Amino acid sequence: MGEAALDQSDPDLALLRFNHAECLRALKKFDQAVPLLHMVMAMQKSSIGANHPDTLASTASLAACLCEMRCEANAVPLLETVVEGRTLSLGPSHPDTLAARHDLASTILAMGSWSEALPLLYALVPEREAALGPDHAGTMASKAALATALVTARKYDEALPLLRAVADGADSPSADGAAAQLANCLTRQDEHSDALPYLRRVLSVKEKTLGVVHLDTITAVSRVGTCLASMGEPGQALPFFQRALGARTAPGSRSKPLDALSSMAGVADCHAAMGNADEAVRLYGKVLEMSKANAGGGADPATLRALAGLARVHQGAGRAGDALPLAQTLLEGCEALLGSNHVDTLAALQLLGGLYAAEEDGDKARDYYGCSLSGYVKTLGASHEKTAAVRKALAALGDGPHSTPVVSVSMAAPVVAVTAAVAAVAVSTPAAAAPVMVGEVEEVEEVEEVQSV
Repeated sequence: MGEAALDQSDPDLALLRFNHAECLRALKKFDQAVPLLHMVMAMQKSSIGANHPDTLASTASLAACLCEMRCEANAVPLLETVVEGRTLSLGPSHPDTLAARHDLASTILAMGSWSEALPLLYALVPEREAALGPDHAGTMASKAALATALVTARKYDEALPLLRAVADGADSPSADGAAAQLANCLTRQDEHSDALPYLRRVLSVKEKTLGVVHLDTITAVSRVGTCLASMGEPGQALPFFQRALGARTAPGSRSKPLDALSSMAGVADCHAAMGNADEAVRLYGKVLEMSKANAGGGADPATLRALAGLARVHQGAGRAGDALPLAQTLLEGCEALLGSNHVDTLAALQLLGGLYAAEEDGDKARDYYGCSLSGYVKTLGASHEKTAAVRKALAALGDGPHSTPVVSVSMAAPVVAVTAAVAAVAVSTPAAAAPVMVGEVEEVEEVEEVQSV
């Protein structure tokens, strides 16, 4: 029997085609599934009505395919139709209606419209908790989506409890993504000891799901090393940076050249912090040479990391005059790459303040410390340890040019700041040098993919 002879209004035929489309969707053949689902929807609307559960299921499946094809703008009207239809037929608190509302809010969020998604998710989470329970996978997915929106809105204080609840709560498809995002937030807030177990968890998941040499796995390896270095544990960090460097420079590696240079700079940082100055200087020099060859010597993270490391080595050896031009170039690069208010730019200002204090140039030291202090207050808060350290350094300098010079600012715990492109590490040195920016090229997801449940 030919296609034309089939009864196009037959619900069973529509169901058969829907099941075919679902198989294509499972095989990720979305370009084939989409036209078939359009056909199914047209058949179902004419035979069983637009708000029938089967029609709405086909509409939701088409929207899911479009989202997979990164056509979220086309999916949103379909999801709005599903929400409206399920609200009318099932009620606003039915689990299927709540799932449709989750999909709509998550799709809007994926488009970057977090301000529009946020009120939808604020309303949805308590309703899913009431209908499904706090540990249900659907509730966890909505909590994770709300946390993602809050992170995007830079509302970290609200996001952290939600991320902890999902990451540490009942096992769900959202848990590992929440753990990764929680590690990012904790690192951004300089809470490295809290971030470390989550970074290790992310690494373990990557190794199991992607393999030990996958690029994302190696990024996770490097981030564990970065965290350990930030905690003042260069001996523990070194094997992680060495592993990342070996993988990124192995024959056939698809790593970007700057990623390999960043790992090399991480190895150098560890050697510098462990007192192996000669090896650190050799590696920093190699990073600068290779970075210039690969990127023309511009303001890339690996170059800045090497500049910071060399300045630190000179400062630790009491050669502030040799460190000053390196630190000035570092500051210019940080401003160009990260902006004037980034925490690493402020750390470069702080470094320059310490170097000028060591050179007994109190006026310039106060200028750089003052800029750093005002930036830290704005970015990190008046009570943050970095803010307190610069304030202490300024107080030690006093008001006049004859005040006792401050050779360096000793930090109780080195810190790290992670952005979508750069993870910055400040490693303590035997000479208690001022914290400096050392960039780590990372592809850190600012917004984790939210689960559709």
